[in-house]
Amino acid sequence: MDYKVEVQKQKYFIGLELRTNNDECSTAMPIHKDRFFREDTVSKIPNKVGGDILALYTDYEGDFSKPYSWILGCEVSSLDEVPDGLVGKVIPESKYAVYTTEGEFPQGLIAAWTSVWTTPLPRLYTCDFEIYPSDFDPVRNPKVKLCIAIKDASLEAVLQGRYDAFRSYSVNSPLPNADFQETEEKCVYSWGIDYAVGNGVIEKTPDRKLSDQEIEQTILHFSSHNLPFIWWSSDKVLEEKGFQFGGILTGISLDLSQGIPPQPASLPGLKVQVVESKPILKAFAELSADVYAMNPKAAKEWFALNEGAMKGQEQIHFVACLEDEVVGTATLSVSPDSAGIWNLATSPDHRKQGVGAALVQAALLEAKKRDHDKVMAILMPKGMAWGLFTKLGFKEVCEFPFYVYGVSAEELEK
Repeated sequence: MDYKVEVQKQKYFIGLELRTNNDECSTAMPIHKDRFFREDTVSKIPNKVGGDILALYTDYEGDFSKPYSWILGCEVSSLDEVPDGLVGKVIPESKYAVYTTEGEFPQGLIAAWTSVWTTPLPRLYTCDFEIYPSDFDPVRNPKVKLCIAIKDASLEAVLQGRYDAFRSYSVNSPLPNADFQETEEKCVYSWGIDYAVGNGVIEKTPDRKLSDQEIEQTILHFSSHNLPFIWWSSDKVLEEKGFQFGGILTGISLDLSQGIPPQPASLPGLKVQVVESKPILKAFAELSADVYAMNPKAAKEWFALNEGAMKGQEQIHFVACLEDEVVGTATLSVSPDSAGIWNLATSPDHRKQGVGAALVQAALLEAKKRDHDKVMAILMPKGMAWGLFTKLGFKEVCEFPFYVYGVSAEELEK
């Protein structure tokens, strides 16, 4: 059975929950459905969006053969009011394989699910759902949409690349306050550097609601070491705790499976090389620290940090040189599962002359040599670097709102 791939925005959902599995569902689901209509559950759901009814499959304990929740309900505009006896869920933005059933009901729906189970879909097992339109009728209008959450290779590349780069700098950092901690919900990383981006919290679910206790504990954790930090989250409660909204970063990705894009023209005599010596690494650190407006303490720590990362063999640093002058920098962060471009910086006197493009090209060639078919990067709000990456074929994949603590957002953007 054919399906279409669609990206659907985040949804809020309220419904009546049944915990079941595929061995019991043929008996349990009809009983649950009868209860849903008998108790007129739809009328109890506040803030409904449209008249469709959704059957949500979520909270999987594994794949489709393991227990899951089946929740009948409606899309809503917010989860501020969830009636007793019902549950509220966030259906995350995702890529979906969307099937439209054909023929009689429920035979058409059974055929769609059979196709899902027998097709090698890269399923996420986050939230899958059936959409019953407001004019659904099992005889006269039996069409139902079935939406199966699937992995987005470009999104996976960006998220994995972010995780790997920040973990790598943390575990390879020689600085005394470096640390890396991970739970099911988040990663708390610290490079130990007096620079906010180098310390922070990465949420595995960006829209997760944060508790007062964990926010206060995290502030204490970083403040005890006098480290500024960022929180990769969209939860506005952080503003009530002394954080400043830092803006929205953009995750981008390039597919290398069809080859490396041609290199744009650059300055005559420009050469890009891998950093292999301490003097060249010193020039790399000085230029990038200057471009990122690091304070003197952070600039000194930046050199030590990148030396440790280079020794860990997970960060490959590049410099672009004109004669004996270093005029640009970049880093390719690599792991078995990801490749990402970071630390792209060009001296003010040599911008818009192809320096950045030459550095990105060198990083792409290195990534391809290591058998990576996707390369990611994360950019500040769309500026000069945005134009460079898009000309090379990078595509926007996702956005990362973030909050800053211990330093102003304006200072971070310098």
